[in-house]
Amino acid sequence: MPETTISMRTMLEVLCAGHLSSYVQSDVKDCGGIMLIGDPATLRSTMLNVMDSQYHNVLSLSDMNARSLAELRGPIANRSIRTLVLPELAKLYERGNPGTAEHVIGTLRALVAEGFRAASFEDARVNRVVARCVVMGALTPTLQMRHFKDWEDSGFNRRFLWPVIALEQGEIIEESRVLRRLLEVECPAYPPIPNSSIPDDTTESERRALRLLVKHQPGGNHAMHLDLMSRMLAVLRWWYKKLDRPADEPMARIREFARTLGREGGHIVVEMRDLAGRDKKAAKSKVKRRK
Repeated sequence: MPETTISMRTMLEVLCAGHLSSYVQSDVKDCGGIMLIGDPATLRSTMLNVMDSQYHNVLSLSDMNARSLAELRGPIANRSIRTLVLPELAKLYERGNPGTAEHVIGTLRALVAEGFRAASFEDARVNRVVARCVVMGALTPTLQMRHFKDWEDSGFNRRFLWPVIALEQGEIIEESRVLRRLLEVECPAYPPIPNSSIPDDTTESERRALRLLVKHQPGGNHAMHLDLMSRMLAVLRWWYKKLDRPADEPMARIREFARTLGREGGHIVVEMRDLAGRDKKAAKSKVKRRK
């Protein structure tokens, strides 16, 4: 596989590992998150919504405001919601009031790190459980460039991984429409929700390698990037052991995903086996009818 390409399976497995990263044993309370950057029609939202369809403790939100986030504080604090998914981050900025969007961004910034205790319109004197969770979102490069400096200054950038993606086969979505087939974005299997905490079996040498993989991420300080990558590696190692897969495969998957974190981003390879297989069957049946 070329150095800039990533299989769809790897992307989905790593996103699942990102969701389950909050189960990994750690003294660090920060959760972190992932923001997928890509132009329209790059399956960003589709990949994120796979998380919502596979796990009961993932919540996908098409839109939100400060009040709706405050209402979610209880379920998040009780860990019945462990990941929030925002399939299109641009929706936050389409209300016409920039202050409202920045307020929500500030709450998301708190959720993935120090925790969300109270909204600005709530009485800060009331005792509340702090809410923390993983946050995943999708956005275009245009939106990122428009708000990059503000996000850099506020610390929003350093709390998230920012994989940049494109499709290796740019015509694949249109081709699926021509063939009247749905493009299936899925894995043969997904890591299950653990019954207890997941051990952190990463080594110092692996964490030093991960540190190099996140050096091009924005934010200046890469501590949270490194923490999340380490926990995702721990999740994959825990899961792959259950499947009796090779011991070096978890790190290989993380390295493959990390291509999206470099200066040039990565190209997602979407398998066409299902569509091609059906197309071949249809062609064979036509040949038989002609005979």
